[in-house]
Amino acid sequence: MSYRFPVDAHERVVKDLWMDIVEGKSGLWDGIGEDKKECIRGEFSFTEVVLSADLMSSLFGPFPDPLITPRP
Repeated sequence: MSYRFPVDAHERVVKDLWMDIVEGKSGLWDGIGEDKKECIRGEFSFTEVVLSADLMSSLFGPFPDPLITPRP
């Protein structure tokens, strides 16, 4: 799968296109088997979570990771 978002598109349009891909609604999924689609969507969903956490950290400071941060 090779796709590039439109360079001249408004940020909101690109975000909507991205969410359509992540949610499995985009026509880019046509012809891709359901098992492969769900596997790839899982990676996209993970990327979405990581990017959201990264954005939140850049805006509000780092959040401790409860799996890594030792408890007192």
